[in-house]
Amino acid sequence: MKISKNLAQEIVYNLKGVINQNINLMNNKGYIIASTDPDRINTYHEASKKCVAENRTIYIENRYQYKGSRPGINLPIEFDNEVIGVIGISGGKEVEKYGTIIKKMTEILLKEERIKENQSFEKENTRNFIEALIHNKSENLNYKPDKFDESTKTLAFSKFPYNYKFEKREKLIKYIQINMKFLGIYASLIQDELIILLIGHDKDSSKVMLSDIEKLIKEKVGFKIHIGVSKSFYYCKHANNFYEEAKKAYMWGIYTDKDLTFYEDLDIGRLITSIDSKDLYEFSYRILKNIPDKDLEFYKKLIKLYGFHNGSITKIADSLYMHKNSIQYRLHKIKDYTGYDPRKINDYMVLYFAFISIS
Repeated sequence: MKISKNLAQEIVYNLKGVINQNINLMNNKGYIIASTDPDRINTYHEASKKCVAENRTIYIENRYQYKGSRPGINLPIEFDNEVIGVIGISGGKEVEKYGTIIKKMTEILLKEERIKENQSFEKENTRNFIEALIHNKSENLNYKPDKFDESTKTLAFSKFPYNYKFEKREKLIKYIQINMKFLGIYASLIQDELIILLIGHDKDSSKVMLSDIEKLIKEKVGFKIHIGVSKSFYYCKHANNFYEEAKKAYMWGIYTDKDLTFYEDLDIGRLITSIDSKDLYEFSYRILKNIPDKDLEFYKKLIKLYGFHNGSITKIADSLYMHKNSIQYRLHKIKDYTGYDPRKINDYMVLYFAFISIS
């Protein structure tokens, strides 16, 4: 591992808070790349060169002992069984007691940085792979998630609100990747789309995993999301079709207000989500245009409950905490606004489709 100057300076300042001494960090060529004394950066430090070569602690008693060096202690920094640099503490004999502590702290900080780098690398690989997968180009990539080829796959789809902060979205995806990749769950954000790849999961386990993710997002960011899930597939040649399935299931979940929707469970939803969104909008607008905007959500809920309770006014009134006469009045108003009477089955279907097509 090569220590960058920025990382070296960050380590030095972190260590400065532990002891009240000047600290230098040298690379394996003997040059100071970070220091609490800016004047010493980029200067040659002979003692550190010897420290690397012999892989041992070097004590300096006076500034003339080694070129570019001052009294203090210098300790080799080891990483993956290799000496990659030297940490030095300026001062007299009193700094020796800090030597081992500072060396270990430096190596811990380097390990933490390696973990961050690996996570960032894996995150980018995952994003590239998922993006290639949904565009049928995954065969061209060297990276594949664990057990990808020998297991069934499922794609899940959702969206974050357009105005939700990018940094927070990325932090959430990172959390999912770190904690769930061992379960065969890989997630990535492509613009505002959340795409989740599930490897080796059947429908029941997918339901558990995705419900946990939905709850996690609600807990972390405070809003509810809908997740659509494709059918399982083995070969990736037409993975884009399963991506489209997940999107359609997601749209139907919005229409029906369900947190988790599986494409294989869709009935009439397959037809609705296959219709061009422009056509759906024009259809809904033509039917519902005379209903006041402030009343649209109420009438949408009323029509949904009318079908759910098979036209029972009593049950609808109980669900909405309203009097039966008020429900009857509202059903008459729908007919006045639209010209369609929900108590007639053909008219009800027109109203149902019109309301279900608005999110």
